[in-house]
Amino acid sequence: MAKKVTISIPVELKEKIDEFLEASKPEFEDVEAFILFLLSEFLSDEDEPDEDELLEKRLRALGYIE
Repeated sequence: MAKKVTISIPVELKEKIDEFLEASKPEFEDVEAFILFLLSEFLSDEDEPDEDELLEKRLRALGYIE
């Protein structure tokens, strides 16, 4: 299991997260799971185009493919 650290957030934000989680049950079991999901999604590389897409755009720009 990965090591963990503690992060402090404002109480008001925690309360908003609790309200959201209550409305979205059973998607997230607790605040930690919700925050881990958000951070993982935010920091993932999925939004970046892959190398094939970049190559295709470059070739189109150069006129090698239509």
